[in-house]
Amino acid sequence: MAQSLNVVIADSCFDHKGLSNPVMPLGAGLVAAYANHRFPNVSIQVFKAVTPLLEALEQNPPDILGLTCYLWNKNLSVAVAEYAKKIKPNMLIIFGGPEIDSNPEDVYLFKKKYSVVDIFIQHEGEVAFSNVIQKYLDVNLNKVELRRSILELGNSFLINSDNRIVAGPNLKRIEDLDDIPSPYLMGLFDKFLVDPAVMPMIQTNRGCPFSCTFCQEGESYFTKVKRHSLNYTVADLDYIAERVHRSSALWITDSNWAMYKWDEDIAEHIALIQSKIDWPKEIISSTGKANLDRIIKITGILNNTMYISNSVQSMNADVLKEIKRKNLNPLELEKHRDSLQGVRQEPEIIVPLPNETKETFFDGINSLLDSGPNQRFAVFQTLILTNTDMAHGTSISKFGLEVKYKQHYNLIGYVDGKFVCETERVVASTNLISTNQYLECRVYAMLLDTLLRFEPIEEVFRLLDSHSKAYSAFTVRLYESLSCAPEEIRSCIESFKQDLLDEMHDSEADVIEYMQKNEENYKYGKKGGGNFRYSNMLWIDHFSLTLNWIFDTLSTVLEADSEIRNIKEYLAKNYLDRTNLSGEPTVSSYFDYDVKAWSEAARGKPLSDYLGGTTYNFIRTKISDVDALTVWQDFGFKLDKKTAPKPASYVNKLFLSRLRRDVEYVNPRFRQSIAKNKKVNRVGKVAL
Repeated sequence: MAQSLNVVIADSCFDHKGLSNPVMPLGAGLVAAYANHRFPNVSIQVFKAVTPLLEALEQNPPDILGLTCYLWNKNLSVAVAEYAKKIKPNMLIIFGGPEIDSNPEDVYLFKKKYSVVDIFIQHEGEVAFSNVIQKYLDVNLNKVELRRSILELGNSFLINSDNRIVAGPNLKRIEDLDDIPSPYLMGLFDKFLVDPAVMPMIQTNRGCPFSCTFCQEGESYFTKVKRHSLNYTVADLDYIAERVHRSSALWITDSNWAMYKWDEDIAEHIALIQSKIDWPKEIISSTGKANLDRIIKITGILNNTMYISNSVQSMNADVLKEIKRKNLNPLELEKHRDSLQGVRQEPEIIVPLPNETKETFFDGINSLLDSGPNQRFAVFQTLILTNTDMAHGTSISKFGLEVKYKQHYNLIGYVDGKFVCETERVVASTNLISTNQYLECRVYAMLLDTLLRFEPIEEVFRLLDSHSKAYSAFTVRLYESLSCAPEEIRSCIESFKQDLLDEMHDSEADVIEYMQKNEENYKYGKKGGGNFRYSNMLWIDHFSLTLNWIFDTLSTVLEADSEIRNIKEYLAKNYLDRTNLSGEPTVSSYFDYDVKAWSEAARGKPLSDYLGGTTYNFIRTKISDVDALTVWQDFGFKLDKKTAPKPASYVNKLFLSRLRRDVEYVNPRFRQSIAKNKKVNRVGKVAL
């Protein structure tokens, strides 16, 4: 019987306009690799995109279908399972993953939603899934007998006819992660590695020593950190490097990457690969919440191809205490302030959280903003995730959390003619933040994204540095001036807030009805996109108005009219094609300062050190004059049935800073004199 058993394991995702979750199906692959090692005669396949998965289910229906359930595919997984059961009614359906909770808030609703599922697996799935296979073979593929044996199966549960949870014992976590064979080395991921749309993912350790109430790894089950050996991880990286598409990034999915001593050895090997094949050019990770000196060291080892995520969630001590959160020590941040100047950072913040107010949110994000350059902020609405203390505990009632339902990242599609939409539960207000105040927090975060995402106007912040002016003095003034901003900008802001409101509903059913009604608009990027859409809209659709508004505001913060005027003109000429698509290929312009040299020098140097008449040629590039529609479509918006977003790396997309003209000197004498003085003047007063 074992030789004829056919098993499919999938981390399904939508693929109607590119993969909705374009990363390797690592969780599914690890479960498959362990089962394949334990049952070498069993046929096991791993899938990702939903279309080939459905085709495989129809062409060769498996005996067992295992589906991993995350926030981004739980409803899709149900639809896939229902389709599979229609093809082969006696197929054994097993669900696992972070969304599977043996302690649901409403057992009846849980059973109704997942009625197609035969067995659920919670927590680590490798041993549990293989135990189910073994028992299923022992009972000659009799599902009734298998379900009767649930108490013999670890990490597994079901819902009986009385709507009661019946669960087996909790299995001990795997002590040595090397006991799980590598899905890479077993060839399970070869078909994904050649696809530039699928990003390789590795996990060097499991577990998290922190206990955050909003996180699915916050429970005690995950407290102890287990790790792979260096040899295991090196073998994975070498295998990937030999086969990966060079445009792909690398995702390290550890909960606290770069925080541990052993991470340095892994980073050294990645750097060795980079030196040989120039890959990976980008590393995505969630960096640790301690040992900042090591994190900074590892970013250097990796040639600054990764950023420090610094997931603070809040800077308010009362909030952190309530959500059991530990952040990097502020004293440690201050100690490494200079070292962080050249390191890209992306602090993550959640709003609204218990004990947070609008004022403390603004204070917190501004304190981060003022800590140094090379930052952009990832601000998320608070999620009520399953398998978290926030969902199971008293936070909702204690802090008056108003819970709403909304679509999850516009993820919609069809399976067997059925409309499918992914949803999430979010917090719209608390006893200390009203919904309107929450919207204002999001507006401020969106404005920061407009100013900071890939540094479109870095010269403005360099000017603030040179005058020792806090960044927030400027950004808060910009936010406070919204009421007198140009009508088009005010309209953009109001549309952003209205979209946030429109997407929140009282039930999952309401979300699905709303999304189905607006299906075409979301499918082709005419709605949705939230913060990403609107922060780019200010530049793509309203460039001149936005630039003028920024510099009008800047002039109320700094008394430096000549410098402000020159920098504004310099940026306007750099982005000439954003306002004049029929402009000359090369445009010359005279400046009172050598703005280019100043912008390339060490931060903090006064522009006055570069006083001297300078003329530049601003030369059109092959992308500086791309039209607005092309930029929108590159981001996945304003599509039609003939267009689709490019499967390019996120960092290669047409963000504003990449649409600058090339700048060259017409009269380089001043620059030459500076270079000459640099050699002579050892004090460095005019050094670049």
